[in-house]
Amino acid sequence: MIFKTTIFVLLHLLIVVDVSAKCRAFDIPKATIRPQIQGPEDEVKLSDLVWQDHTEIPKDAIKAIKKFFPYAESTSYSLFDLNNDGIDEIIFKNSNLSGSGGQGISILEKQNGHWKEILQTSGGFIINNLTIPKSYNHRYNTLTHWHRYGAYETVQYLLAYKNNKYQIVSDQPVPITVLYSKDFQKMILDINWMCWDFWN
Repeated sequence: MIFKTTIFVLLHLLIVVDVSAKCRAFDIPKATIRPQIQGPEDEVKLSDLVWQDHTEIPKDAIKAIKKFFPYAESTSYSLFDLNNDGIDEIIFKNSNLSGSGGQGISILEKQNGHWKEILQTSGGFIINNLTIPKSYNHRYNTLTHWHRYGAYETVQYLLAYKNNKYQIVSDQPVPITVLYSKDFQKMILDINWMCWDFWN
């Protein structure tokens, strides 16, 4: 009986290792050159950003992150200028927000000498320059964000900057035919660094 149990455990471990080895997230190329958005047709996926550890991030920002999220675990940070003012915002993977909805992400911006959180979300996004109402700040890039709510429901959000933070401009359920298309699923998996074979 002990022998059979041992064989079963070993087979289970082999299966786990085999699945992990095929994780799509492992195949995402690691960017080494910071991407830029120069025109309305340009866009940048989360996985296109240059991710680095805390040693490259301003110390006061790390202190602010620990204050906002004392229990969050993150070893990945990225610097990106979202409003083209020459000052980087900080995008970091926030374990407090991660779950079945996708990768947890927070963005910090320095406002009046202090780091402030301008977005927290579960689910990856693409940085772009889409048309938004006049009431929003057009100096900032827009964000197209996807969040998974269930097996057949993923919602696409358009986010824009207003009143010192990113806010939802519009939301729209992703049609099932799009949701289960191969290209859409690959894109969603990539921007969430996900390890299962399909989004829903």
